[in-house]
This record gives sequence, structure tokens and C-alpha cells, in this order.
Amino acid sequence: MSRKINKILDYGKYPIYIPKCPFCPGNEFMTNDDILTIAKKEGSKNWDLRIIPNNKPILNIETALKKEVDGIYDKIDGIGAHEIL
Repeated sequence: MSRKINKILDYGKYPIYIPKCPFCPGNEFMTNDDILTIAKKEGSKNWDLRIIPNNKPILNIETALKKEVDGIYDKIDGIGAHEIL
């Protein structure tokens, strides 16, 4: 793993579990299915980093690109993925 990911995963000084927090380990049922899960120990059920889609996304990859000309400017809708780490 890269140094950057190891730094993100070094969260020992923070609380590990908050009962009503949808982003805490053990509360996965409160969020959408994950896109990616990373665990320090391979095959471990305890994850260190999860990527999940936002349930109220601002951006969307399934949207058709809409382009509009406004004088010398082009206006283009925002397209992309809206995910939570």
C-alpha cells in the first residue's frame, strides 16, 4: 500500500465505533453497498477504508452530456461520480 493510504488508515487516535454513525464499522447496513473496501489484513472482515456511493449525489455518470453555447462561452453540465470515502 502507498504511504498516503497507510496515513489515511492510521486512525488509532479516533473513536472506532459510534452506534448511530452509518460510516462506523459494524453499521454497514446503514449505507449503500460499497464500491471498494480495503483492509490492512487480507481476508479480514474488519475494513479500514470503504468507498460507497452517495445516496443523494450531486453528480452522476449516467447523465447525457448537455452542452450549450452562450456567446463566447460553452456551458456543460457536471458529470461524474459522487462517492464517500
